[in-house]
Amino acid sequence: MTPRSAITSAVKLAPPFHQETRRLAPLAAQLSYAVIAFTLVSPAVILAIVLPPYPWSAVAGSVGVVALGFAVARAFRIAIAFDTTGITVENYWRTHRVPWNDVIEVGTGIEIVDTMAIKAIAIRARGRSIITVQATTSSNRKRERFAQDLTARLQSYRESPWSEVESHP
Repeated sequence: MTPRSAITSAVKLAPPFHQETRRLAPLAAQLSYAVIAFTLVSPAVILAIVLPPYPWSAVAGSVGVVALGFAVARAFRIAIAFDTTGITVENYWRTHRVPWNDVIEVGTGIEIVDTMAIKAIAIRARGRSIITVQATTSSNRKRERFAQDLTARLQSYRESPWSEVESHP
């Protein structure tokens, strides 16, 4: 085997999904969760500040301001990304890392935002409950395009010889 044919063989064995990481973190979804967090936490802060000046009012107000900052900042972490190792879903409370070997299906699910049911990308993974992606609740066009890219990457992974190899998160 010549060195050139060895290189050609190695290239043919490389995974077909060698593209960089794709990430979706839409500001509209993040802002909507930030507004919800502000709406839920700010009344407690206002009550702590407005109530008569008891010794605990300053402490309660300070804790409330920190909690408000945390709640709003947490909303800006909402995103979904995928790369050669799998899918990473960063929802408001929890981050899910799903290797490609564990992904069973990608589709559309329902996310409850405040009191509304909104369509979102949903991922069914082996040994887990269905993961609804909060980052995909804002724009139908972005959601559909990202879901198509995600499905294409999953299909590409399943067709490759690398799908037989155990993935490590």
